[in-house]
Amino acid sequence: MSKRPFRCTGKFPVLVAAFLIAANAYAGGPELIDIKDTVKRSYKVRPGGMLELDIDRGRVEVLPGPGKEVLIEVERKVTTDDRSKAESIFERHDLQIEERDGGIYVGSRFDNKDSFWNRIRSTDRLRVRVRVRIPEDYNIEFKAGAGSVELGSFSGNISGVTGAGNIEIGSVSGSVNVVSGSGNIVIEGAGGKVEVHTGAGNVDVRSVRGEATVKAGAGNVKVFITEQPEGASDFSTGAGNVMVYLAGSIGVDVDAECAVGSASTDYPLKMEGKWTRKSFSGSVNGGGPDLRLYAAVGNVTLRKR
Repeated sequence: MSKRPFRCTGKFPVLVAAFLIAANAYAGGPELIDIKDTVKRSYKVRPGGMLELDIDRGRVEVLPGPGKEVLIEVERKVTTDDRSKAESIFERHDLQIEERDGGIYVGSRFDNKDSFWNRIRSTDRLRVRVRVRIPEDYNIEFKAGAGSVELGSFSGNISGVTGAGNIEIGSVSGSVNVVSGSGNIVIEGAGGKVEVHTGAGNVDVRSVRGEATVKAGAGNVKVFITEQPEGASDFSTGAGNVMVYLAGSIGVDVDAECAVGSASTDYPLKMEGKWTRKSFSGSVNGGGPDLRLYAAVGNVTLRKR
């Protein structure tokens, strides 16, 4: 089939000229600058307390700190051409930092009165970063609307919800219970019960020492079981792969299935297949708590570590 040659109509030069005029006007516009506002707080606390975070936006970082003290730093930044605009935005960002119920509370909400189209056109952007240092034995509970959450290694319990953003957690002696609407989740290790749910994103749990449940709407699930679990574990995804590694002589009763995909294992288990549905089941190392693997669309794999 012959290709129709490119033809320059009379409108094309007009469009180019309009573009150049707009570009020149933008280049000659007011200069944008970053204006920062930093809030710092410190509190003496008792062991085993709770850090509660309720952040509507921004990046959150919580790491172990020295002694029995909570150190908080909230950095807010606005890129604008007018300092008064930045001050107005900071005033509309309601930031609360206080002692509450024997622990520490950090919360923020932005009162956005602008219309949708004004928000789209505006060059004034509020960016927030929350850095916290807490005792190693503290517990953490978080809610994050949009932004990544990075937590270090602690001996307490961790629970939280994020609307959109990645969650990274170090090695935790206690339990972990986290939910993400959209974002990847990485957990270095958990000594207690693990509960993870994500709507869209990959989940990587690198050391499970108790019972665990990981469910992904769409995304890959990878889990390393490093110690004998006392209760049942369940790993599933709607669209993606499920891969589980068992260490040493861990004993479990396996039930693995994929509706559309493939199934494979390093253990001598009973394999079955019918059309696209594949499965395997049986006891590993004499059996033990139930271990369920399921992928609606994707592969399921059980490996020796």
